[in-house]
Amino acid sequence: MYRIIPGRTGKFCKSLICYRHSRGFSQSLGLQFPRNKQFPRAKNNSSPSTSAYQQSRRGIFVQIEKTPNVLSLKFVPTGRQVLPEENVTLDISNKKDAMKKSPLAKEIFAINDGITNVFLTNTYVTVSVDDTSKWPDIQGSVVAVINDFLLSSKPVLEDGYNVKDDTGKYDDDDEVVAIIRELLDTRIRPNVQYDGGDVIFKSFNHETGTVYLEMSGACKGCASSQATLRDGIERMLKFYVPEVLKIELFLKFFKKLTVLKSFDTCMV
Repeated sequence: MYRIIPGRTGKFCKSLICYRHSRGFSQSLGLQFPRNKQFPRAKNNSSPSTSAYQQSRRGIFVQIEKTPNVLSLKFVPTGRQVLPEENVTLDISNKKDAMKKSPLAKEIFAINDGITNVFLTNTYVTVSVDDTSKWPDIQGSVVAVINDFLLSSKPVLEDGYNVKDDTGKYDDDDEVVAIIRELLDTRIRPNVQYDGGDVIFKSFNHETGTVYLEMSGACKGCASSQATLRDGIERMLKFYVPEVLKIELFLKFFKKLTVLKSFDTCMV
C-alpha cells in the first residue's frame, strides 16, 4: 500500500503518493486520464459527434460539446473563465439554490422550465434538461446567456458565497481520508470533469469502511455512472486504500440525506 507521509509542515503533499504502475492499473480499469491539467476542447468541425452547436457573439466563442449523458451538454466559452478558481465546481439543481449561489445559474434556469441542473467549473458550464426534445429550443438561449453574462464582467457567484464551503475542509482530515481525497482529486475527478460532471467526497466511515460520494453535473442520471463507480472508482480506492471496503452515494432532497445502498439503484 502507498501512503502519504506528513511533511514537516504537518500538511499532506500529493507529490509523496507513489503512483508507480498506476497508469497501467488505470488503463486496466478503462480510465483514460488527460495529461494536461486543462481539459481539452473538442475540435472545431461540423461532426455531430464532436459539437452539437456553435455560436460566436462579440468576441466570445461558445462551443457545445456532447457528454455521455444525453440530457446534459457542455457549454465551453473560449478565452473566459466561468468560476474564478480552478479545481472547484458548483452543482445547482433548482432555481431557489441558484438565487443563493450564482446569478449566472439563475439566468440559465430562467430560460426554460425544462432545465433541471446547472453545473459550473472554471472552464465550462454543463446544463441538463428533463427531455432531449427541448434542446433545439434551449441550447441557443443558453449560449446567448453565457456570452452576455461573461461579457458583462458581473460576478458569477453571489456576494458572500464561497464554493469551498460546500466541499468541506481538508485541514481536519486524518491519513486515510487524505489519501482518498488525493486519489479523487488527482486520478479520478479530472477524467469525470472532462465528461461534464464531477464526483465529490463527502465522508468516510472508519467502522464500516464506507466512502460516501456525490455525483454532480452530467453524471446525474447517466447510465454509465454506475459502471464508472463500481468498475472504476471503487476498484481504484480499494487498490490503494485497504481500509475502503465499499462506496455509497447520497442525494440531497430538501436538505435531507438519502443514501443509495446498492449500485443496482445508483441512478443519480
